[in-house]
Amino acid sequence: MDISQIDDLAVEVDSQKVINQVPSTWHPQYGIHVGWSMGALFLMVIILGCMAFATESGLLFWSVSLATAVFVTSLIYPGLIVNSIQITKTIPDSGIVSQPLAITYTIRNTRKYFPIYSLRLVEIFDKNLLSGVPRIYIPYIGAGESCSIQILIIPSKRGQLTCLGTRLASKYPFGLLTRFLTVLDKRSIMIYPALGNLARPAIPANRQTDYQLGLTQPRYQGSSDEFYALREYHPGDNPRHIHWKRSARMGRLVVREMSQYSPNRLTVILDTFLPENNIRNSFVFEQMVSFTATVLCHSLENGYRAGLICAGVPPLMVPPLAGREAQHRILETLSCVEPQFSSSLSDLFRNWRFTSAWRGRCLIISFSKPGSNIQGKLSEVIGPVQLFVAGNAEWRNIFIPPSCLKSEELSGDV
Repeated sequence: MDISQIDDLAVEVDSQKVINQVPSTWHPQYGIHVGWSMGALFLMVIILGCMAFATESGLLFWSVSLATAVFVTSLIYPGLIVNSIQITKTIPDSGIVSQPLAITYTIRNTRKYFPIYSLRLVEIFDKNLLSGVPRIYIPYIGAGESCSIQILIIPSKRGQLTCLGTRLASKYPFGLLTRFLTVLDKRSIMIYPALGNLARPAIPANRQTDYQLGLTQPRYQGSSDEFYALREYHPGDNPRHIHWKRSARMGRLVVREMSQYSPNRLTVILDTFLPENNIRNSFVFEQMVSFTATVLCHSLENGYRAGLICAGVPPLMVPPLAGREAQHRILETLSCVEPQFSSSLSDLFRNWRFTSAWRGRCLIISFSKPGSNIQGKLSEVIGPVQLFVAGNAEWRNIFIPPSCLKSEELSGDV
């Protein structure tokens, strides 16, 4: 088989087949798996050997010799295969639930005169975040040659997926005994929550509505034409900004500082409180996390500075930021958030303190409607508040969940 054809091999993902073909209780580094067929061969060698010495039959001696040769070859040859492998693995830093994630392997045969046959490769993960175990079968690698193979895995859950290492196994040529080697290479992949779609914007994409709602845009130091404050002159300041009358009165140079309006800010509060711990509520919570991620990513694309508060003990907070850095921090935080069953949003809110950096628009995403005083207090410290309760009519009119989080049973109000 030509080495270039190996890249086109199909990669199967079947956890049951992997368990049957490659043992799951291996030593962390290396070892041998002896199946019943190898035990039967060993027993046959002993029996035939005893019969050959008892009867002095030449045919039995030839049978014993052949069985011994098969036994020794099965014991040595697979070990030469797995111990001559040099493997390099390339994995991404992050992925998304239900989206294919590519892992690239470069496998090199370090021996100059010894080809590799029938090599199996299994990736080891520490959590059950995948729908199956990735398995690769490589029929042949020539002496001194290498090949590159890319597999696609599909994460089924969000969280931190840790690759512990790669197991190489071979039972060539007779399939009686499996020799294996584990290449330890611990690296992590952050699996972000699945993103859905918005049937219509959850927040306006311009500032005109801010004035209609009475939201005051805070001002800070900038370079617009509106006066902000006076300060002492420093070398390098624009001479046009010198306030000559005030400078003459004070006896030293002072300059005008100009202001500009702060960009639109959005703070999304994810209420992690669930009344009961069951499968249905856990599924709804995953939809809440997906909706939060979708709204925040959509807001960042529309020029907002987006912040996140995951109400828990302790709370997980990402201050309002913009750009790709904000998106990664928000998605990484949402990847790790878990539901809690002890403290409601009303209880947790008492310990929160907000600075002017959080001033803007606020969305609350909750499993059930929180206390009526929460929205009023948040409107005082942050700005206009909008509430989304998971599963209600307004929720369904806006949020189109990803396919992995759709369920007809949850189509009604929660």
